[in-house]
Amino acid sequence: MTDEAAQRTVATLAGLAVLLIVCLSTKPPWHDEPVSNAAKVISVLHVQPTDRVLGGLDEAAISNADPVTGQRSLAAHGWVVSCVLTAPVKKVVVLVDGEPAGDTDQFFPRPDVAQAYGRSDFNNSGWQVDTFFGQLPSGAHVITLTVLLANGESVDLPGKKAWAP
Repeated sequence: MTDEAAQRTVATLAGLAVLLIVCLSTKPPWHDEPVSNAAKVISVLHVQPTDRVLGGLDEAAISNADPVTGQRSLAAHGWVVSCVLTAPVKKVVVLVDGEPAGDTDQFFPRPDVAQAYGRSDFNNSGWQVDTFFGQLPSGAHVITLTVLLANGESVDLPGKKAWAP
């Protein structure tokens, strides 16, 4: 081995040692903890390999029943993203007690989601559904989501309880 080759080998091993020390001294990327950057601290969430869809229902409100028809309206909004690069979100269906109440295929910017995950492709993840649906008794109801992807896959997401006056 020549002196030049030996120097390159030593330099390569030194670089690998530094990389190994850095990797072992930091938390794994799947931890939901702040990442320090000397100038500021940013909390970055990470997508797990098993995640197909991420998202949720930010808010849902059910109106008073119409005195004539008994129908109610639903106003709901939230965010969803597909973790399947080849299958973007096609539609969000909002369900009330397991029954479809409304859907949307229109999405709007949610820079907070893109920033939280450090993924610019998550920016157009906001959705909103304002719809009328059938009669519904007063009381607590469960609002959930079904997300349809462009590849035909559907993913159910948990939701929240909403009160019908």
